Amino acid sequence: MSVKIHKVLDGPYEDDYEYFLVCLVEDDEGELYHSEIYFETMDAAYSLIKHLSNTIEAVEIDDEDIDNV
Repeated sequence: MSVKIHKVLDGPYEDDYEYFLVCLVEDDEGELYHSEIYFETMDAAYSLIKHLSNTIEAVEIDDEDIDNV
């Protein structure tokens, strides 16, 4: 199963040595919801922000990797 990240709504935030963004995501069934997406580094979080601000295409990730993009 995979999810598509459409938009960063808020963040990045730091939480006990991890970083996260609040994002608008879509599941395989087309349902949209808000989800915290975790990253290992602040730079990785900012990289997704930059990527999504330069394209209209969603970023697709495997559901197993949602906590460590």
